[in-house]
Amino acid sequence: FGQAMMLDIVEHLHAWQLERALAEVYRVLSPGGTLVVHTAPNLWYYRFGYPLFRVVQTLRGVPLPRNPRARHRYHKQVHVNEQSPISLWRGLRRARFQARVWVDDSRVDTSVLGGFLQYTLRLGLHVAPIRWVLASDVYAIATRT
Repeated sequence: FGQAMMLDIVEHLHAWQLERALAEVYRVLSPGGTLVVHTAPNLWYYRFGYPLFRVVQTLRGVPLPRNPRARHRYHKQVHVNEQSPISLWRGLRRARFQARVWVDDSRVDTSVLGGFLQYTLRLGLHVAPIRWVLASDVYAIATRT
């Protein structure tokens, strides 16, 4: 096979299951074959970005739960292995892939903020360290060596 995709599956697999799945994809791909991965949410958003977002929203009079998983009905039950860009990259490397991993800001909703805050957030999303903790989607393109 020349290509494989794992879209919105990684976060639902336990670490040992993901390790086996990546090994199997590596096995069936031809040398030079490509694996495309998408997973969400970015674990760094949950750990670092969401607490900041929660403070801003609380100051604006919009209370949010302490646990970001509580905002979505099933996240506590079905998300068992959320990834950061580094953890996904490491998992792909352990499976012998050459990988490029990044985060994307396409789903960051800046409309909930007004004026200056919205402008500041949109500007900040173009700065790598800020984007790493505020963007929810993690992508990878991995090549079988």
